[in-house]
Amino acid sequence: MREEEVASVAAKPSLAGLGSPSLLSCAPPLILEMDTYRYHRHSMSDPGSTYRTCDEISNVRQKRDPIERVRKLLLAHGIASEKELKDIEKQVRKDVDDAIAKSKENHAGGEIKLKVKFLRENFREDELVDMMINIFAT
Repeated sequence: MREEEVASVAAKPSLAGLGSPSLLSCAPPLILEMDTYRYHRHSMSDPGSTYRTCDEISNVRQKRDPIERVRKLLLAHGIASEKELKDIEKQVRKDVDDAIAKSKENHAGGEIKLKVKFLRENFREDELVDMMINIFAT
């Protein structure tokens, strides 16, 4: 679903069983297709201005930014208020900051812990034993 369609679907509760005007509380999963744009350079060695102008970046940010477009659609159709959107943004920023802090706390051995957690959540014990046998047998 392209961002132009988000508001029209959300505003029609009869579509796809959407009983609530809130996209966040709808029961069926939605797939959103967003046309994104990289605002920043690839790396420190990339000046970022040799192949596109500042005007181009600014124009895209103002007219094509998918987050801003969906935000405007949600406001225009009365699906969310400015306060609700700001609250969502604050919560997302907090979640990201918390995830970064947790990642820094668990840096030592964090990758191994994540792999072990993944294995425990996705495989039975006997499957894990078989995997370990195969790893050490080779």
